[in-house]
Amino acid sequence: MKLDSEQLTVGGETVERERVQVTGKGAAEIQDVKNDRPDPDAYASIVRSIPAGVILATISASVTGTGVVGSAQEVGARFFCLQLAGTWVGGITVEESNDGTNWVAIGMFDTRNLLQASGGGVFSQLTSNNIVYGYVRGRYVRVFCAAYTSGTIEATCLLYGDTPPPTGMRVHLPVSASNPTKQEDAAHASGDVGISSLGVANEAGSQMSDTDGDYTPVALTRKGRAQQTQRPEVLATVSGSQTATGVVGTSQDVGAKSLALQLTGTWVGTVTIEQSNDGSNWVATILYDIAGSIMGGSGGVFTGITLNGLFIANIHARYVRVNVTSYTSGTIGITAILWGEPVTPSTIKVIPHSATTTGLVKQEDLAHASGDVGVFMLVVRNDANAVRASTDGDYQALSVDKLGRPIVTTAPRGQRAKNAITLTSTTETTLLAAGGASVFHDLTKLIIANTSGTDVRVDFRDATGGSVIFSVFAPAGQTVGVSAGDDPIPQTTANNNWTAQLSAAVTDVRIFVQAIKEA
Repeated sequence: MKLDSEQLTVGGETVERERVQVTGKGAAEIQDVKNDRPDPDAYASIVRSIPAGVILATISASVTGTGVVGSAQEVGARFFCLQLAGTWVGGITVEESNDGTNWVAIGMFDTRNLLQASGGGVFSQLTSNNIVYGYVRGRYVRVFCAAYTSGTIEATCLLYGDTPPPTGMRVHLPVSASNPTKQEDAAHASGDVGISSLGVANEAGSQMSDTDGDYTPVALTRKGRAQQTQRPEVLATVSGSQTATGVVGTSQDVGAKSLALQLTGTWVGTVTIEQSNDGSNWVATILYDIAGSIMGGSGGVFTGITLNGLFIANIHARYVRVNVTSYTSGTIGITAILWGEPVTPSTIKVIPHSATTTGLVKQEDLAHASGDVGVFMLVVRNDANAVRASTDGDYQALSVDKLGRPIVTTAPRGQRAKNAITLTSTTETTLLAAGGASVFHDLTKLIIANTSGTDVRVDFRDATGGSVIFSVFAPAGQTVGVSAGDDPIPQTTANNNWTAQLSAAVTDVRIFVQAIKEA
C-alpha cells in the first residue's frame, strides 16, 4: 500500500486530497475503488461494496467450554453463516458490539427459514447441530459459547460483507385491542379487532370467475350463510370384480378432484387408491370412511383398505388409479366414482407432524410436561351478564363465570324473572309484567295452589286480552305445578304481559310463575 495526493479545486477553493493505492492480498477485490468528489464543506471517501459472496473472515474452533470462540472480529461484516456439528450439550450465540465491550446477541434463522423460538421469531442461542444465518449491524462480531455441559462443539462461522435477504420471515403481531392477537386473561372489550373471513352475497348463483384457476370469492347468502354447491359432475367410473392383484380398469386422467370408493363381496386382500403426476410413479392416497374417520395408524396415513365399505379421498395429482396391491382369496367388488369437485369428510383426524413440547400436535401415550405448547382457547368472564355485542351480526365472545364455566341459555340470575299473585274472581289479571323493549318472557315454571273448596281451571295468555295459550286444572284444596325444563313456553311477542284468569270465582287461588328473559 502506498499513499500519494493530488490537488482538487471545488468551487473557489483548492484542496489537497489524499489517495490510497492498494497492492498485494485483497487488491483484486477493491481495485476499482476511487475517491468521490468532496463537497466544499465536507470531505469523504466513497468506496464501492466488496463483491457479493466474499468471505471477510472465518471463525473455526472445537469448543469444550464456555467463552469466546476464537476471537472477536472487526472486518466490516454484515452477514454471518454459522454451522455447528459434533456430539455435545450446550448453547452457542453470535453477538455484536459497537465498543468491543458490551455485547448483544443477534437473532438467528436456520437455513430452512424455520424460526426456532417465540417472541417475534428471534432467538439468541443455538442448542443443536444446524446451519443458521443472521445479520450484523455493529462494528464487532464474535461467536460465544454461553452454556456448556459436555462433548465437543465443532463451530465454523463465515463472515461476509454483503447481506442476502431471507427467503421467508415470520410476522410478529403485537398484542393489543387494535391487533388480531389477544393475550390470555386480558379483558375483552366491545370493538376488539379480529381477523374476519369475508365472502360475497350471491343468492342469484352468478358466475364470479372466468375459468378454472382464477381467484374467486366465497359465495354466501345475504344472511352470511355458506352456500352448498350443487351435485358435482361425475368425470369417470372405475369398476370391476377383482380376483387378483393389479390395476382395476385403467388409470384416469380426467381432472378428478375427489373419489368415492365402494368395496363389496367376500374377499381377503388390500385395495389402494394411488395418485401420480407423471403416470409412472405412484403414491398411495389417504382414505376416509364415510363417517370421516381415518382408518390407519401412523399419524392417520394408511396404504390400503382391507374391508368392505364406502370411502372417500381427495385427488390432487393429475392421474389416479385403483390398485389391488395384495390378494389372497374371494372376489372384490369395486366401484370408484371420480368427481370434479373435492369432498370434505364430516370429521378429520389431525395428523401429528411433530410430537414435541414446541409442536401444537401431541401424540397419544406421550406424557404431559410442564411448558408443553398447545392452542389455548379464550373466552370472556361475564358474571354480571352484561351485553357484549351491540346487535345481531357483531363478533361475540363466549361468556363464562369466574371459574371458567360456560353461561348457557338456561339463564343465570340476571336473566330470570318471577312473580306471584292471588286470584278470587274471573277477571283477567297480570301474572308477569312485560320485560321491556325486545324482551320475551319464556315460562319455565308455574305453581298453582287452590286453597278454596271449588275446582277451577286457570287460563294463561301471553298478552293482555290475547288468545289462551294453555290452561291448567287446579282441583279444590290441591297444589299443581308445570315445569318446562329445557324447553320453555315461548312468548309470542316481546314486551307483553303474561295473564291468568279463573274459570269461576273462588275464595283463594295463589299462582307463582318463573320465566327467562330472551332477546
